[in-house]
Amino acid sequence: MESQPSLRPVERRTLADGVYAELSDQILHGAYAPGQALPPERELAERLGVRRGALREGIKRLEQVGLIQVRQGGGTFVQDYRRTAGLELLPQLLMRPDGRFDFTVVRAVMEMRAALAPDVARQAARRRRSVHLSRLAAVLDTLVETDTLAETGGAGGGHVAAFWDELVEASDNVAYRLAYNALLAAGRAARDELGATLVNAEFDAERFGALLEAVRDRDTETAGRLAGEITRRGAEAMERALARGERS
Repeated sequence: MESQPSLRPVERRTLADGVYAELSDQILHGAYAPGQALPPERELAERLGVRRGALREGIKRLEQVGLIQVRQGGGTFVQDYRRTAGLELLPQLLMRPDGRFDFTVVRAVMEMRAALAPDVARQAARRRRSVHLSRLAAVLDTLVETDTLAETGGAGGGHVAAFWDELVEASDNVAYRLAYNALLAAGRAARDELGATLVNAEFDAERFGALLEAVRDRDTETAGRLAGEITRRGAEAMERALARGERS
């Protein structure tokens, strides 16, 4: 029997999570400017109503994601997250403090998705294995069967996401995989209100079927073109929907 790695007991860290959520939200929405020092530890703990242990855990997480810099003996300073953070912050950035979607962030997510999709499809066509083709075909069959549900943004949306997920797997590119995970997390945050818009714009059984055929035939050029066409339609529809929301 193989030896198992030693694991430390897992501790509850709900207070630390609360510290992270509150301070990250304040930083991301401009309450603390880049270069500004956070209040001293004792003051922060009192204002947040937590003990210093929970505060320090939350601070550590803020530092890990690139929102702050802790200077040994010199205080804690807010960083410019645009230069120091990663894609994991996208879900938090989607919503403004007033509870409405941030148009520029949603647009950025859609543009990144549309930019990545063609090469994801090209690499999938180049590297796919039979197991990927089987999974893609199964998802497409289910998607076609639930096409009438696409209007809800529910079942249809889940199957569209599943198709892209399998395409990313077939691309065998870990950087695309991680980027897709971040975009998917951001998409979940917006799915209830915007999911139907994206699904209705993108889903076209003929186009998805042609994309699968191109991947099966290792036709990289056609696969890339079709993936680009599909995601551009989604991005354009989302931009129109958000513009209407901004005017309302």
